[in-house]
Amino acid sequence: MQTNFFSILSSLNLEGNFRLNIQRQPDNKMLVSVLLVNDDIKDKSVKQIPALVHSGFTYDLDKGFFQSIQEPVQKQNGLLCNLSAHEKALEKTKKDNENRNTTTPTNSSGKRKKFDNQMKKVTELEQQKKYGQAIAQLPKEKDFPEYTAEITKKMQELKAKHGSLSFFETAEPISPDNDTADEESLDEEIEEETDEENFEEDEEDDNN
Repeated sequence: MQTNFFSILSSLNLEGNFRLNIQRQPDNKMLVSVLLVNDDIKDKSVKQIPALVHSGFTYDLDKGFFQSIQEPVQKQNGLLCNLSAHEKALEKTKKDNENRNTTTPTNSSGKRKKFDNQMKKVTELEQQKKYGQAIAQLPKEKDFPEYTAEITKKMQELKAKHGSLSFFETAEPISPDNDTADEESLDEEIEEETDEENFEEDEEDDNN
C-alpha cells in the first residue's frame, strides 16, 4: 500500500529528531505523541518542552494529523534552531577567548613592561625639569601603537612645560638628546654646507 506520510513529513523541513509514538487504545482509538528533539543542544530547558499528543480514530488522524501538528512543530523547530545557533556562537566565542589568552599574554605583558620602563625614565627627566631630554626619551608610537594615546598626552605635557621653561626659568643645558640641540646642530651643518658651496664657486670663478 502506497502512502505519502514521509513525503509530507519531509516537506516540513524539520531539523533534529522527529519522535513519533503511537499507542492503540481499547476503544479502537489511537494515541499519537509527537516530539521534535535536538540532542546536540545542552540547554536543559529543552527537555521541558512537552510532546504534542493527539487521540482519535484512524480515519480522523488520516484526515487531520499533519494539519494539526504542522504549525506547533515548525515553531518548535525554529526555537531549537535558534538555541543551537546560540550555543554554537557561545562556544566559538569561548574558544576564541581561550586562544587569545594563551597566545598573547606573554607578549602583551612584556611589551607593557618595556613601555613602562621607558616612561619611568621620561618621568625621572621630567622631575629634573629636563623636558627636552624627556621628550627625546618618549617611546615611539610606531613601536607601541597600542599606547599612542598615552604617548601623545605625555608629549603635549612635556612640550607645554618645555615652552614655559624658556620664558620663566633658565633653559636646560643643550645635550645630544635634546630637541633644541638637534635643531642647532642641523643649522650648523646647513651653514657649513653653504660655506663649502660658496668656496667652490669662488674657486671656479678664479680659474675662469
